[in-house]
Amino acid sequence: MGAEHKRPPHSNVLQSLCAHSCDERQSSPEVPARLQRGLAAIDFIARVLSVYGRQRRPPSQSAPPRPPAKVPASETVVFTGGTIRPLDGRAAAPEALAVRDGRVLGYGDRAEVREQAGGGATTVELDGATVIPGLVDTHPHVLHFGAFEHPLLRLWDAEDWAEIIARLRARAETFPPGTWLMGTPVGEPHYFIRRSWRDLAERKLPDRTALDRASTRHPVMIQAWAPVMPNVCAFNSAALAALGISRTTPDRVENVWIEKDVHGDPTGRLHGSVNNYYTNDPFMNGLLRKVPLLQPDAVLPGTIAAMARYNQMGVTTVYEGHAMGAPEIAAWRALAARDVLTLRVLAAPDCESYGLPWSKSLSDDEFRARLEQALAGVETSGETFRQSGVTLSRGGPCWPGFLRRHEP
Repeated sequence: MGAEHKRPPHSNVLQSLCAHSCDERQSSPEVPARLQRGLAAIDFIARVLSVYGRQRRPPSQSAPPRPPAKVPASETVVFTGGTIRPLDGRAAAPEALAVRDGRVLGYGDRAEVREQAGGGATTVELDGATVIPGLVDTHPHVLHFGAFEHPLLRLWDAEDWAEIIARLRARAETFPPGTWLMGTPVGEPHYFIRRSWRDLAERKLPDRTALDRASTRHPVMIQAWAPVMPNVCAFNSAALAALGISRTTPDRVENVWIEKDVHGDPTGRLHGSVNNYYTNDPFMNGLLRKVPLLQPDAVLPGTIAAMARYNQMGVTTVYEGHAMGAPEIAAWRALAARDVLTLRVLAAPDCESYGLPWSKSLSDDEFRARLEQALAGVETSGETFRQSGVTLSRGGPCWPGFLRRHEP
């Protein structure tokens, strides 16, 4: 694919489309604000469909089939020696599958597929493995989780406090004093059902005095991740000081409980609504805004690493529709322009992002402007990255315990 994404040739048409339809409804005092937004969103969807129709070729101008041109042998691969499941409804499983230039060339009888692929094709013996079509993940947060995790010290598999402290101490030696030193939660993300901090030898996260043994010159934090709620995170003394948490801080602020020892001093562990996203707690969000949760230089390498993990699970296509703002869309476009995407990505910007510490409510004018911005960014012709539509649904934590609540 090309090195850059240009504005679609119909951008002037988009500008004219963006000038009508919402104004009269917006100005009507008889229409409630929530309904006004709903009508604006309906207008937007109709206009996206109109633009999408313009971008697609009419039947009379449909692109001809890709010609069976000669390609380098390195771009043609035959898979055989395993179970191939094309999921095409046929009872018999094919013996071989040929791929050319990243696309399926054909499948069926081994000899016929080899002939179709050509004599220079590379053969991959599956050794009994199974091949299926690539999986499509419709709610992955590849970019977010990749960017959040990339700068963190991995504590997933830590067995006890001593191991956590040793890892943090080794990392601290490579960080300038005063730099935040942060670790992942302990256990298996993201629901932490099979393993969590409860499986540490001490059955709880280390307190501030333990974390001080890792470093007193760096603020240290062990993060808590959604969707588990309530949750627990941990800080050392330097981090508590940086966040302004002391013995004078109330035991509970909003829905955050500051654990204290018998002397009334904070232990460094905070409980309750303490996740670094989808917390929606004013006090915790205020604390998190003082912490470098999302580091700009981690976005691209973190996303690349996350894509590799998804590829390993068989995911080849993703729909990124949650918490997609202009910066996130720009990051995906940058990765596409560098030709480093290993997933096909369809992104839909959020009408109004929420759930992150820096999220804020939009005015009606800002909401409408967000819709117009999304419409102007529609791009449905890219090979690996496309943008279309917007996200209107309200989502958030989905911890199983929520199902047992007796009131909302």
